[in-house]
Amino acid sequence: MKLVKILMFSFGVVYLWFGILKFFPGISPAEVLAGETIRMLTFNIIGATLGVKLLALLETVIGLACIVGFAPKFTIRLIIAHMICTFAPLFLMPDAVFGPEIFQLTLVGQYILKNLVFVSALLVVYNIVSKREDEMAKLVIGATDFAKNTSRSNPSEALALVKKNNLKDQDAA
Repeated sequence: MKLVKILMFSFGVVYLWFGILKFFPGISPAEVLAGETIRMLTFNIIGATLGVKLLALLETVIGLACIVGFAPKFTIRLIIAHMICTFAPLFLMPDAVFGPEIFQLTLVGQYILKNLVFVSALLVVYNIVSKREDEMAKLVIGATDFAKNTSRSNPSEALALVKKNNLKDQDAA
């Protein structure tokens, strides 16, 4: 679980950094690409300048959520949704993504393609976090049932016994 926290912290640093840059016009190298993508995806309802500001806010919030560990499953879903949108220029602006030679990517294309690694890592983390939450839910349910079916009236004492028994079961397996 410690490695998951390190990975989420790393995502947080990247998102916070990229998000903060977008608050300052002309600083982010992705500003024009992001603005035009948002403008195209919203059919000109959101202009490029406003789109970049909204994206800056979104990325900053995601970054902070990753760093402090706020609602990891929700945060991961939000990042994956954002990542899916980052692939839009592949279809909306292919000239900005692909070079003249076959399989040649521009710097923008490389910037987008590396997001495949982000998405893959996030899916792994999501799977780990989900399993951990399922295990905790089973422990709580087990402790509640144990407390109801025994003379133990203290759920935290029952939870400790259930955890202890689960550890014994895992060691035996």
